[in-house]
Amino acid sequence: MMAYATEPITGMSAICLGTSTKLSNATPGGRWSASNAGVAIIDETTGEITGKTAGTVLVTYTVPGADRALFSISVVPVGSPIQGSTNVCEGGTARLSSIPGGAWSVNKADIAEVDAYSGLVNGKKEGNATISYSFGGNCITYHNISVEPCSRAEKKKGKK
Repeated sequence: MMAYATEPITGMSAICLGTSTKLSNATPGGRWSASNAGVAIIDETTGEITGKTAGTVLVTYTVPGADRALFSISVVPVGSPIQGSTNVCEGGTARLSSIPGGAWSVNKADIAEVDAYSGLVNGKKEGNATISYSFGGNCITYHNISVEPCSRAEKKKGKK
């Protein structure tokens, strides 16, 4: 019997602690396994994986007579912290960061805007806004930011 290639595993590359997601593979007849059951457990027939503790596991999908497919998935604590400034000048920018793979949003777009993918915040007018970072569907972290009037000299110095 000739070996054939197993399709790649698809699904979310990270989940929140205590949540589940279903991984998939287009090649039928395989079995799922995870490298560390202390971090995540996976149903060997459905591909549903549940995060138990923070960490990373290597998921393997094995089809008899075929190559196996590998996929890394991280389990992150709910509310993974956002790093970055809590203030920004009107007309200035500040970069926020967190674990990769999520999306950024802001509750008051008239005061600040945030790039959904990079976390770059632009101060639009004086006031306070809340930046949200959502990850894995139900993992959301919040970060308050104040937009302040600043002089040109402060902007040039990079006051955030």
